[in-house]
Amino acid sequence: HSSSTAVVAADGIVAGRARGGPDTVKVGLLRPRDDLGDTLLCVGCAPALGVLTSRAAARMHGQRVLWLERSSSVALGMLQKGQTHVAGAHLFDEDTGDFNVPHVRRLLPGRATMIFNLARWEAGLVVAAGNPRRIRRIEDLARPGVTIVDREPGAGSAKLLLRLLGKAGIPLASIARLGSVAAGHFDVARAIAMGVADAGVAIRGAALAYGLTFIPLAEERFDLVIGQELADDHRVVRLLDCLASRPFRRELECLGGYTTRESGSLIAKTA
Repeated sequence: HSSSTAVVAADGIVAGRARGGPDTVKVGLLRPRDDLGDTLLCVGCAPALGVLTSRAAARMHGQRVLWLERSSSVALGMLQKGQTHVAGAHLFDEDTGDFNVPHVRRLLPGRATMIFNLARWEAGLVVAAGNPRRIRRIEDLARPGVTIVDREPGAGSAKLLLRLLGKAGIPLASIARLGSVAAGHFDVARAIAMGVADAGVAIRGAALAYGLTFIPLAEERFDLVIGQELADDHRVVRLLDCLASRPFRRELECLGGYTTRESGSLIAKTA
């Protein structure tokens, strides 16, 4: 269900620091250098990216399409640094009422990008099966004895929680939180299924996967951000073909909580 639980064969092993800055290292390759150029890297927190990259890889004979599970802000930061080909995001902008596009323009100024819709999904509170704590709205998170699973500050789910708490007039400091931070939606659901927390913000699909109860709070748009320079790249073209295909949409809808009417559509271009 989640890339955080999967082991992926490495392309190389870090062999020490190299000149060029604190983030520059020497890498001993475990794969031929020519093969690395045939890899398409997608970064984002949507579990649907795992489905998309698997289907796209099946169409690219001998080429790889990889998904790394990271928050929306981290994904866009990696795109800005040239560390990924595709960044996924579901970041709401309160000033415009739009998702992602204002954030892309702000975080990647002057960068020509294409923004395509992956899907819309239901985001909300994931709680234990049957909801034994009777958590029904965001205000219930402030009740004594209720503990939530946290996401990192740059995650879209964390921003949604802060926005809803703000509207309810509840400071985040008044909410009991786990000391650890969940890496993704399925990690939130896993913590609740294990009984180490009472609630967390995630997508409906994560709750369904673990047999948990879901309380919807918002519909969000998850988009893929790609540099305009890759518009004619055959790997990107095949990924977008797969994104707009009926089999991918049907599979996503079967997972629960996804709406695919816009999947594959161009949302905006930035420059």
